[in-house]
Amino acid sequence: MTLTVGGVSSGAAEIAIPRGCTFDPADWEILARHWYPVALARDLGARPLSAKLLDEPLVIYRAGETVVVARDICPHRRVPLSMGSQTAGGVVCAYHGLRFGASGRCDVVPAHPDQDIPACLQLKTYSAVERYGLIWTSLLAPAALSTAEIEAAICPMPHWDEPEFQQIVCPTIDILGFAGRQMEGFLDVAHFAFVHTETFGDANNAVVPDIDQ
Repeated sequence: MTLTVGGVSSGAAEIAIPRGCTFDPADWEILARHWYPVALARDLGARPLSAKLLDEPLVIYRAGETVVVARDICPHRRVPLSMGSQTAGGVVCAYHGLRFGASGRCDVVPAHPDQDIPACLQLKTYSAVERYGLIWTSLLAPAALSTAEIEAAICPMPHWDEPEFQQIVCPTIDILGFAGRQMEGFLDVAHFAFVHTETFGDANNAVVPDIDQ
């Protein structure tokens, strides 16, 4: 498998690594095959959303009932589409009013409404699904996956659709830290008594009990 960094490539197969990527290319290729939540579904609709996944800038928008995740750049003059506006038919670029619909294809060019739209006005889109109140995507998932196959690739949330359980999606927070260190923080209960004393931590109860396997 050949990796492409900043548009430079060699070999038979190409995987486009984001320009300025901070990941080791081989690590990026592995991570990009998995599925990640990139937005809260409740935030999508009034405006296009911006996100960044594995150093790839993304725009997220709705086109009718379809959720679209695409590279956040207009192919016309390279303006971030997340700066544009959301319409019923898709996202509208803030620079020239070009609209991109459910397939990522440009379907409106206000300056030349009677001319054929060039095929190059096409966004780089990624597979997307709305599940558990989140918008999920994968940068290297096969494009032909069915909805059932996509949902099977996403971690299951037992009882989500059962009326006896509440559906709660927590708000996002920005953490300036490595993902591995964040995961370590969730698993390391010994720091509760010293760091989280104003919420759930108890400075007088720092002992971590044995965990039954």
